[in-house]
Amino acid sequence: MNNPDTFAKAAEYYTGRTAYSDKFFEKLARALNIGQQSKILDLACGGGEISYGLSRYAQQVTGIDISAAMLKNATARKIPNATFQQQDLNQSPLTTVSKVDFVTIGRAIQYLDAANLKQTLECSLKPGGLVIVCGAGLGKETVWLPLYKQISRKVREKQSNPDFHGMQKMQSIGFSYQGTIGHTVMARYGIDDVIKHALSYSSQTEAILENIDSFSAELERNLAPFKQADGTFAASENSWGHVFHSAA
Repeated sequence: MNNPDTFAKAAEYYTGRTAYSDKFFEKLARALNIGQQSKILDLACGGGEISYGLSRYAQQVTGIDISAAMLKNATARKIPNATFQQQDLNQSPLTTVSKVDFVTIGRAIQYLDAANLKQTLECSLKPGGLVIVCGAGLGKETVWLPLYKQISRKVREKQSNPDFHGMQKMQSIGFSYQGTIGHTVMARYGIDDVIKHALSYSSQTEAILENIDSFSAELERNLAPFKQADGTFAASENSWGHVFHSAA
């Protein structure tokens, strides 16, 4: 996994990430029977978005992350039935929690070492338990998205296409894909929201900050044709959860 300092600066802008919708967590809990007896382990939990969203349905949530800065954001949510701890899951698998009914992982699954992830799941997931790889992002109904991505990618450290959906990694460690649960909502973004969204990704935060004036000017200039009458930009926000079950 990356050095925890990699995420410190991005954590300052993490609220700029596309938010998970409340309706998504409601649909997830209903479809998978997540209830007051359910225990959840949230791996690479970041700022605790998934922990927070599912905590209202579950008995207990435990979040694990490498970054102290991200965990500070998570603990600030003051979730009564959630605890958080710092650990680099790529240095050693997690063996210190009791077995849970569900394991959730966000888009940070792309950073997790497959072998250690497999051991963590073997140690922590009850027989028959499910893994849910979650994500939230701007959807295809966001007409300015291709242009925004093009501008952002100019400063991105890595130009590869990461497996942030987790399909390849989960299947490589013996888990089969069961289906996807998702929800889409419409939102409005101001230009400051768009900039903060770009800054929330650690692969480009530092580079954008070093050239923030030119980056902001390029965004404003190129997105101007998509501006609504109230000065905002219409956007669709997609929340999704890919469900996996152990093939063993």
